Amino acid sequence: MPIINPPKDLDKDTTHRYGPNTFKLLRLPVPRPGQVLGLVGTNGIGKSIALKVLAGKLKPNLGRFNNPSDLKEILTYFRGSELQNYFTRILEDNLKIGLKSEDFL
Repeated sequence: MPIINPPKDLDKDTTHRYGPNTFKLLRLPVPRPGQVLGLVGTNGIGKSIALKVLAGKLKPNLGRFNNPSDLKEILTYFRGSELQNYFTRILEDNLKIGLKSEDFL
């Protein structure tokens, strides 16, 4: 499958990565209160990883699989975005998330 218009700098917005030369999760969808967030895409595109990060089940390593980020660094990375408040609420255990029960979580 050809990739059309890939980002110029694929290391800039890496949210999570498992190892060298492996899948990179670039950016995250932004959940909003009172709205439903659905992820659609082909197999292996990162839907499950994104949901695990958003559910607080997987701490994003910001692309540094050998030296994972601490919580303060994660909040700094997302500073100024809607995700900063979202992750702050996850860390403070002040967020309720409704997930469709699936085996991947």
